[in-house]
Amino acid sequence: MKDKKILVSGASIAGPTLAYWLDRYGFEVTVIERAAALRLGGQNIDVKGPAKEIALKMGILEEIRAHNTTEIGLRFVNSDNHTIAEFPSDSSMSMTQELEILRGDLVKILYDLTAKRVEYIFGDHIIDLIESENEVKVDFASGKRISLTLWL
Repeated sequence: MKDKKILVSGASIAGPTLAYWLDRYGFEVTVIERAAALRLGGQNIDVKGPAKEIALKMGILEEIRAHNTTEIGLRFVNSDNHTIAEFPSDSSMSMTQELEILRGDLVKILYDLTAKRVEYIFGDHIIDLIESENEVKVDFASGKRISLTLWL
């Protein structure tokens, strides 16, 4: 199979993760992102179970650990700043996970991991897909059109 080009829509978490694995298995990957740059906002993400295993296999678990939020638990206080409920991170009732990272930090780690081998296009998005027997033509909002060979 000569033409192994893949187009991934979205440069958040799933897009660069998929791009990493596709590149690793010999595909030429382009990630298209509607936003003009990486979107680095967001809340905490728990890295546990399958996510932790995938991060380990990708070689980024220690980098994620270095960006851990270091949250020590959760405390509810009243208007007088008196504690009315507390859930320290080491409690079985805790809502704090062992490994939490801000969404934007994880996006940046994934982007940095893939940016040298994956093409990223920011500020554009897919507006149409035209499929024929052997290819898919992809039209972008910018007016650009690419053709991808179907190889299934």
